[in-house]
Amino acid sequence: MSERILVVEDNRALAENVAELLEADGTEIVSCKDVASAAREARAGGFDLAIVDIGLSGRESGLDLLPTLRQASLHGEILLMTGNATLNSAIEAIRSGVYAYIIKPFEPAQFTSLARRALAQVALKRDKYALTQRALASEALYRAVVDTSEACILGLDLDATVRLSNRFACELLELTPAQLIGHSFLALCQHSQLRDAFERARAGESVRNLDCVHAMPLGAHTIRWTLRPLNVSDVEAGQLVAASDQEPVVLAVGIDLTDRLELERKNAEAEAMAAMGTLTTSLAHEIRNPLNAASLQLELLLRRARKITDPEVRSQLAEPTALVRSELDRLSALLDDFLNLARPRGLALHPCCVADLLEAVAVLKGPLAHSLGIALRASLPERELLVRADSDKLKQVLINLVGNAIEALHEVEQTDGVVVLQAERTPGGVRISVSDNGPGVPADLEGSAFKPFVTSKQGGTGLGLAIVHKIVSQHGGDVRLVAICGGGTCAELTIPGWLSPE
Repeated sequence: MSERILVVEDNRALAENVAELLEADGTEIVSCKDVASAAREARAGGFDLAIVDIGLSGRESGLDLLPTLRQASLHGEILLMTGNATLNSAIEAIRSGVYAYIIKPFEPAQFTSLARRALAQVALKRDKYALTQRALASEALYRAVVDTSEACILGLDLDATVRLSNRFACELLELTPAQLIGHSFLALCQHSQLRDAFERARAGESVRNLDCVHAMPLGAHTIRWTLRPLNVSDVEAGQLVAASDQEPVVLAVGIDLTDRLELERKNAEAEAMAAMGTLTTSLAHEIRNPLNAASLQLELLLRRARKITDPEVRSQLAEPTALVRSELDRLSALLDDFLNLARPRGLALHPCCVADLLEAVAVLKGPLAHSLGIALRASLPERELLVRADSDKLKQVLINLVGNAIEALHEVEQTDGVVVLQAERTPGGVRISVSDNGPGVPADLEGSAFKPFVTSKQGGTGLGLAIVHKIVSQHGGDVRLVAICGGGTCAELTIPGWLSPE
């Protein structure tokens, strides 16, 4: 299969050089100089690899083209080029899921190697997609009427009453056979799309790949349904058991995608972290040098200001220099957050007293909470409760969570704000919680609060909780945000295992 490469670069000479570097038998290279022409080419012929310069001439930049490229090619990869790397463009690149972020000027050999790796990745994705499609077709063919199949198989009559069922259907829907057979499928699986799909199937039309989220007693499940007209010959003796003499006319097959979607989500996060690690390493040096230079010049300015005899002039210099120092510290902390998230160092595990840990965090954050009129309380467990952990990293987690709770209470100006730190022993380890009586987790952040760059704070980076999740995961634990009945949030983390004092 021939490869199609889209080069979006307004520098004609550079575009020609890139095309020459990547020229090969069977490779089609299309060059565009602006967003509009690149969008037309992408929509018209798709692409395997798009090489996009961020700094295009005109109002639009290469970043504006990314959504169109994603829609135009399901499997295509994107390389972003820039001669002026910025933190905002780097974050946008990561959010858009580009394959690589290239800083100009680049080494031709490295660039060519990177482009070939991207094309190889596209080929692998296409092969994987084709294999997945064939596997799904084969699974639908051979498991459709097998009772032991890990698919929910239901036979429905003209009224959508369940007349046939396999064992897995009961397990998936968390119902007993008595609760399932003889009852309305549409009443059991209340979903407007299923009602429409059943009507279409009853009329003789097959409805495939209908994904529905169902609320189950043990949690929500995403089920992919296929409904189609059922002929009597489709039912072989012994594989499906009829509950009555009424003949089913529609076969409903549901596959549970919950675990698969969760695995895909984790894989996507892992790939994003790997990409961010590469990006952060290349940018850290470029960002750290000007930060250090600025800090040095600010310190020299402060020393010269102290030598000024006029107190009024010294006072006028104090406020702007303090603001500059604060902003430099904020940028340095942001860079540290990127590095900690992208390339976390290994853990230094040792026996850690949970009570000492909570007490240290309470002492550290107590003055800030008190200054804002917020009560910070630590309910300390017994001193004998030990956990094998990296105490510095675990302290960082708790400082972050307590800080978030304090900020949430301060933002709503809650006069009776309370933050509580506590820990307890569990059968599988130690549970530590940070709870507050604030406004709770915003609805649009439920399920995504620990993802990078997701935040409800004005001007926040969305890295704090992502780092918390990373550190807790390194310990083999889990962290979640739980809404408290009556208002408030509880950040609950678990660390597996606990140690007995010697």
